[in-house]
Amino acid sequence: MQIARFSHSLLSGHFRQFGDGEASDEQTLATSLAHVTSDQFAQSVVDFFNDAELEALLGPQVAKGDRVQALRNRLADEASEIRTDIFNYLYQAGQTSDNPRIRVLRQTVPEVPARTAETLLAGARGAELERLSKEQRPPLRLKTLAREAAFEARLSHAYEGFYADAQWRPDTERLVLNTLRLHSDTFAELRIEVREGSFDGALRCSVGAEGATTVRLLIREESGQYEVRDGANNKLHEADDFMESVLHAVPTNKRQALGYRPGQGLFFKQWIMAKTEMPSVRRVLLAEPPNVPVLPPETVTLLRGPLFSKPAATLEDRVRNLYPSLNEREVAAFARSLNAKEEPFTVMNALEDELEKLRQTLENWGPAPFDGTGDSAVDPEWMSFRYNGGSFIAERLLQCFERRSMVFGERSASLDGGYTLDLSAEFNIINLDLWWDKLPDIQHHLDQVTTLTLDRATFNPRAGSLLEKFPQLEQLSARGCRLAHLPDGIDKMHFLRTLRLTDNHITLTPDAVESLRNLTRMETLRLDENPELGLLPNVERMPKLMVLSLSNTGVTRWPEGLFKKHRPRGFLLDLMENPLTELPAVAPGSEDARIVARTRLFAKQLSDANRFTYEEYRKSVGLSSGHIYRSAAEHAINAWPMSDDSRWWSRVVAGLGTFKEEAWHDLMGEPGSKDFFALIEKLKQTADYRAGGALREHLSGRVWRMIEAMDLDTELRTELFQMTSAPTTCADAGAQLFNNMGIKVLTAEAYALSASAEILESRLVTLAKGAARLARVDDIAGADVSSRAGNPDEVEVYLAYETGLAHRLDLPWQSNTMLYETTAGVSAKNLDTAFDTVISMEAGDGLVNEMIEQPFWEKYLREAYPDAYSRNARIYRGKPELLDQLRDAQRAWAHSARWSEMRRAPLRRQLQDLADQLPVPHSVVFTGAEMTDAVYERLLNEIGYDEKALSRRLTREALQKADPSK
Repeated sequence: MQIARFSHSLLSGHFRQFGDGEASDEQTLATSLAHVTSDQFAQSVVDFFNDAELEALLGPQVAKGDRVQALRNRLADEASEIRTDIFNYLYQAGQTSDNPRIRVLRQTVPEVPARTAETLLAGARGAELERLSKEQRPPLRLKTLAREAAFEARLSHAYEGFYADAQWRPDTERLVLNTLRLHSDTFAELRIEVREGSFDGALRCSVGAEGATTVRLLIREESGQYEVRDGANNKLHEADDFMESVLHAVPTNKRQALGYRPGQGLFFKQWIMAKTEMPSVRRVLLAEPPNVPVLPPETVTLLRGPLFSKPAATLEDRVRNLYPSLNEREVAAFARSLNAKEEPFTVMNALEDELEKLRQTLENWGPAPFDGTGDSAVDPEWMSFRYNGGSFIAERLLQCFERRSMVFGERSASLDGGYTLDLSAEFNIINLDLWWDKLPDIQHHLDQVTTLTLDRATFNPRAGSLLEKFPQLEQLSARGCRLAHLPDGIDKMHFLRTLRLTDNHITLTPDAVESLRNLTRMETLRLDENPELGLLPNVERMPKLMVLSLSNTGVTRWPEGLFKKHRPRGFLLDLMENPLTELPAVAPGSEDARIVARTRLFAKQLSDANRFTYEEYRKSVGLSSGHIYRSAAEHAINAWPMSDDSRWWSRVVAGLGTFKEEAWHDLMGEPGSKDFFALIEKLKQTADYRAGGALREHLSGRVWRMIEAMDLDTELRTELFQMTSAPTTCADAGAQLFNNMGIKVLTAEAYALSASAEILESRLVTLAKGAARLARVDDIAGADVSSRAGNPDEVEVYLAYETGLAHRLDLPWQSNTMLYETTAGVSAKNLDTAFDTVISMEAGDGLVNEMIEQPFWEKYLREAYPDAYSRNARIYRGKPELLDQLRDAQRAWAHSARWSEMRRAPLRRQLQDLADQLPVPHSVVFTGAEMTDAVYERLLNEIGYDEKALSRRLTREALQKADPSK
């Protein structure tokens, strides 16, 4: 016998067969899906089967009049037995999609719900969607989000198991046991294993150490109940529901401490449910590779949706409700900055009112949607607003003032730090001017914007345009905007510290050069990919400049004023893809030589004489003469032993090796990965790798640690790919670059894995101290290399110092030993001298000055203490201009020597007032002569040094908190 179930009620078209596939038409019951789910189906089966078949199905004792009900009961019993399978089948059946991109995403991560996949693709970048369609596999960022989305679904299903037996699953069991582990010491000497069907059945889950003195097994029966046995397979208790069985399995003394006893399974269940109500808690309890225990806020919002506002009992709660995209660290910092105000709740009320008024203003802006009346089928003005920039501007403004926008890797997360506005375009070319000029008056809001990006958008760069609406800008990006000249108004942006005008058609005029020259607070200036730049920027008045990028600009020489200021240690000059015909004449071994040596350029394109000079400059400061990488080996993974260690999960978990291997191959498939894996290949030349044994295992552990972190952190992955594509430090020598990249990994781990703000600060300040010392050690190694005759192996010299001092100086991410100390030529006496040098240079402000040069530490301080830095910035913001005024006033004073005292009196008062405001001793300015360039430079440097006093103080305090004994 068989049943043919048709989808159509007319019993035509597609059908599925159940039963004997060889049955004849007479032995086949044809029915429809609607009929199967109706109350008439049982009657149809009874009518179709003969007496012998019904007796075989229901038993001979069932009377004919009771057969229909008996069959219904039998079907209900069978359905109850396989209710989990039925639920899973129906759930998966609802996940089908006709969208080819969703299908590709779900082929890679089958567990991601279709609706969530739609959300992920809606927020994907254009380049990601293009790769998804072209390569038929998701880019790593999308894959990671899909994995986390699938895990979110698992977490929900695990919790739903408490409500419905059909959804009870091993994850629900793990949730219960791990909650006990987290909130009690139940598993101090106990291990519980949940097995399927028998003592040696399939392991559903387990919690507790392998070597625990007490072992309990919960054997799941077909009925869904659990029998309790000990480690020797002796029965301890009859089968019961899971909660009761767990209480029977827990030793008496632990049960008493827990507060629940057998018979209180329902109350125990309610306690577990209360503890695991929040998805974030369930994630911590169940996370295993490749899913991380804590998600970034923007990912949480994407996967779980915006949180519903709830009554705010504290200032922190109100901050969370107003700005749900902020993470806990940012919420705490924002609340601290509020508490620094005299009336924090009044300020909070104003912020809430201000944001609500902006929402209302933007909601009322623009034409109303077409209501279907009138002669026209479509309102042209509404279509223009919707698709030509109006709606886009409104959405981005809301994102800005809800503190959701991310630009330059940062989000506006402090009270006094201003707002970040992202008006950049992805695919569609947005003409901002069309609707920007029609904006209602929101200048009060625009005055608070300090970061603006206009990448790939179209806007009017002339005077009176969009840019002039942002007088307080500190960071501006306009990449790929087809600009032909420097936008008007930039000369008035006195607070600008980042200007990114990459990938345009800008030609600098003398006026433009002068405008840039006067931006004295500039830290990052990027004019790369402007092939006809013409004139070079003059950077002589930019003491804080850290990045100057001029690649592919057609320049033939070096920028003006480059050597007139002391440049920070990490200063980067990019002159790649330029027809350089000149090389600066600097003293070998000097700081100026270091700037030249670290400049990014194509040495092969230099003339023979210039290339020789360039290589000599590099050698003079202890750098290798060039960058040499071998191509990555496709099967290089086999060269690196894999352990079960992980910084991202607190216990050994199943599948870690599989995740790591998958992460390796995923990274190899990402754009920009070639140079990274070439570096990994180059590490096989290092002493640790060649030594084999434990040393190779330690190095391999760091390789896998980096792979793991890069797979889980998109921002870190991008940064490390960029570092390997164009190395700019002594890190050219494979192991050195690997060490510097390791600092980035340790920083990412600190942010991701610190359970509190205090732990994060302790980790970062310790890392900053180690990184500062590592930089000093590398300086000493570089000096040693440059002092040697011939061609010393600079890789081994650097490693000799780093590994030789690693323990004494607590250096981070260092190699473990040297294989050939005699080859390196670094003796124990050299190491002792280097150690003494490093410690002596830490006296006074030496250590903290070096620590605040570490970008990750300075960034942390600004994020953790935004109000203090905002106040500090206000104090020092105008001092360079005051110094210029002082110099002008002193010049006027010097030229007024023949005037009468009465006529000179106003000049004297002006000079005194300016000197007092800075402050500068009167003896320095009342010399009767103009201020010399040397004095001006000294005073300007003193202003910069004094401004960093806040960073030095906070760094000392953090060091003291991290190690009170010192």
